[in-house]
Amino acid sequence: MKKRILLTAMALSAASIAMLPSEAYVSEDHRDREGRKQLVCYAWDIFPNERFKLNVREHSPLSERKEEKNFGHARQTAFSVHGKQVGTCGGDSMVAVDGTVITAKPTRHTTGQIGAHIGIETHAARADDSCRSLIVECTTTEVSATPSSWSCLSRNEFDAFHGASTLTKVDEAQDERCSIFEDGFNFIAAPEAVTSPSGPASGRKQ
Repeated sequence: MKKRILLTAMALSAASIAMLPSEAYVSEDHRDREGRKQLVCYAWDIFPNERFKLNVREHSPLSERKEEKNFGHARQTAFSVHGKQVGTCGGDSMVAVDGTVITAKPTRHTTGQIGAHIGIETHAARADDSCRSLIVECTTTEVSATPSSWSCLSRNEFDAFHGASTLTKVDEAQDERCSIFEDGFNFIAAPEAVTSPSGPASGRKQ
C-alpha cells in the first residue's frame, strides 16, 4: 500500500514538472496583457501625414535598489522599441524604426525626476537620395513606456532640424494610416503625394 502511494506521488510530481513550460507560457501571456509588451500608434503634429506604429517591450532593469536609495533616483527600466514610420518619404511610404524607452518610476526614496524618455531612429535609403534616416528624441512626465503624448526634437541626415514637436497617441483601429504597409517596390514617392506643407520629415531642407 505504501509503495502504491509513493508511486502515485511520484507520478503527480512528474506531471507537475511537465506542466511547467505551459504554465510559464501562460504567465508570459499574462505579463504581456499587463503591459510588458504594447502596440501603440502616434501621430506627429508637424508632419500630419506621418505615423509611428511601435511595439514596445520591456527589456531589463536599468537601476539597482542601492543606487535608487542612495541618490533618491527613480526606479529605471529599459524597453526595446521596434516598428515602422508611415509617410517617412512622402505619401504611403514606410520605413523600419527601432529605439529605446527609459521609464523612471518613483519609489518611497525618490526625490529626483520621473517620467519617460524615448529615442527612435528610422532607416531610409531611397534610390534617388531624396529621403534619409531620421532621429527623434522625446520626453514626458507620464510614467509610462507608451504615454498619451511625447514632447520631441528631431533631425534627419540632411541635417534638417525640425525643432519642437509632439507625438500624440491615436487609435489604430480608427486611424487607417497606422496600418499602411509598403511592399518595397514603390521606393520613390511622387511629390504630389506629400501632404505635409514642409514635406516629409526625412526629406531635404525646404
